[in-house]
Amino acid sequence: MLREEQEEVLLEALARAAQGHMGPTPGTTVTTYPLAISVPEVAQLLGISQKHAWTYVMRGELPSFQLGRRRLVALADLYAFIKSKAANARPAPTCAQSLAGRHAGRPAGGHAGGSGEPVHVEEDDEVEAL
Repeated sequence: MLREEQEEVLLEALARAAQGHMGPTPGTTVTTYPLAISVPEVAQLLGISQKHAWTYVMRGELPSFQLGRRRLVALADLYAFIKSKAANARPAPTCAQSLAGRHAGRPAGGHAGGSGEPVHVEEDDEVEAL
């Protein structure tokens, strides 16, 4: 797993990649700025489980390569993966949209034995505290 200083260097590298700079920060060396990292290190950087990171790799969504017995992900590919996920992200639903989605198809009154009518929530409706 990554040490704290390694994680900082990698996060800086990804930030520089976002600005269009793919080389190391001036003053760094190749030993402090890896070109590729392991799948568990990818998971650590992204804040996801190793299982999810491996799923992305095995599906081919996150390009990787084998070097000896290790499977590695190039930082450039990791940046492209993050960029594509961000570009395809859906905006967070509003509170009313979230409530409407939760209650769609439930009986009126929110319990079994209601009229069977789906609950409809307007965006302007106020939500009453219980």
